[in-house]
Amino acid sequence: MQPTTAALAESIGVSRRTVLRELPAVEQWMQAAGAHFVRNPGKGLLLDEAPERRDALRTQLNSGDRKKLSRAERRQQLLTRLLSEQEPCKTAVLARALGVSESTLSADLDELETKLHPYRVEMFRRPGVGVWLQGDASSYRRVVSALLRSSMPEKELAEVLCGRMPENEIFSTLLDTKTAEKVWAVLQQFEQEEQLHLPDAGFLALAIHCTLTIQQLRQGGDKGSAPRGLRPAGNHAARLVAALNRAFGLTLPPEEAQYLELYLSAYLGAEDPWGSAQEMELRNLEAALIREMEKALHTDLSGYTSLRDDLYCHLRPMLLRVEQNIRTENPQLDTIRTAYPGLWKATRTACDAVQQQFVLPAISDDEAAYLAMHFGAVLEQNAMFRLRLRVVVACPLGMGSSRFLASRLGNEFPSLQVEGCCSVRELNAADLRRRKIDFIISTVPLELDYPAVCISPSLLEPDRAVLTTRLLWPSL
Repeated sequence: MQPTTAALAESIGVSRRTVLRELPAVEQWMQAAGAHFVRNPGKGLLLDEAPERRDALRTQLNSGDRKKLSRAERRQQLLTRLLSEQEPCKTAVLARALGVSESTLSADLDELETKLHPYRVEMFRRPGVGVWLQGDASSYRRVVSALLRSSMPEKELAEVLCGRMPENEIFSTLLDTKTAEKVWAVLQQFEQEEQLHLPDAGFLALAIHCTLTIQQLRQGGDKGSAPRGLRPAGNHAARLVAALNRAFGLTLPPEEAQYLELYLSAYLGAEDPWGSAQEMELRNLEAALIREMEKALHTDLSGYTSLRDDLYCHLRPMLLRVEQNIRTENPQLDTIRTAYPGLWKATRTACDAVQQQFVLPAISDDEAAYLAMHFGAVLEQNAMFRLRLRVVVACPLGMGSSRFLASRLGNEFPSLQVEGCCSVRELNAADLRRRKIDFIISTVPLELDYPAVCISPSLLEPDRAVLTTRLLWPSL
């Protein structure tokens, strides 16, 4: 007898949709093992092998090397499963799929529930029913966007920024690859036509947001209510909506232009988003933040002329993100906490102080870490040296991390002259040659035909060795 997908789903306690989603991977494994696996529409599934061969396949399956996931990877896969399911998931099935005990699964669910709370997505757990998530479409988009960005290693991130979709299980489960590729192309064309340049983090956030929005609209899902206090959409956002409508042959709702205006403002800033009185408040916030840092670090920061301007440019879009709950992940958060505990403690204290003083929404640790990078950059500045080799620093994690790394390079390698920081997508070989840049220092591998050195954003000992070698033998 050939079991149907519905019967198979019932026997293992999952939905028929889950079985259908997993079947291609089963077929692929069977094919690689040389087994004859048949799907007969209307009849069922058949493993056309003798009993002895079935036993051998079972042994091969049970003894196969299974990659041991880290706790972070396991929780990412668990969240992916919960986000992709339309029905409650049995805890026993989840535990078996992840290769953990139900007590470990329970701890993972506790952690995820805490992390989901700021996104306004609620987790429900009912004995005999299972686990499921609940939230509106806009909340789901924010969670999926955060998960996708945090699950991609830096090499994969660089490829995605260039429009090459990764062979990443989480990415392919949550995003339709063809839709994503088309969205990426529309956004790249939009940047060129509008003569805008989004930072890498902003481009990725906007691209994922647009892809998820289009997927939800195609599925007939509820878009969710727009956040309160959104400004009318500007020309940039309206033209982007028109470009997406043309590319996908659909009509995005009017509120979507307001969402996109919010995203563009949150990563590009705006000419005068609040008005002159509020602009003065922003200047006061910047000054208060510097005062709190001076107090915490017992350091005079008045001599760093670029700090105020850098902070002002960063605070403007940061406040929009904080006010509208656009969450951004900082991959350097753990490094800053552990490698620079004094700087981190001072920055966290300063953020808490100005948050209370100016009655601001909560400033997340990720946002605080970006501020710490700005302060760390000026604190690591040293006396000016006569430098020899001209370099640019490229990092997909944003200008704060690029400047932080650039200041450390200038401090530790006097023979380097850092001529600027840029995102990976800004790199242009002709422009670098015109500026007589000797080589690029990047935190991700580059495909650009130009001399480059790839190091960790944390500037670890092996990275110092690589740079020292390059300085001693520049022609290598």
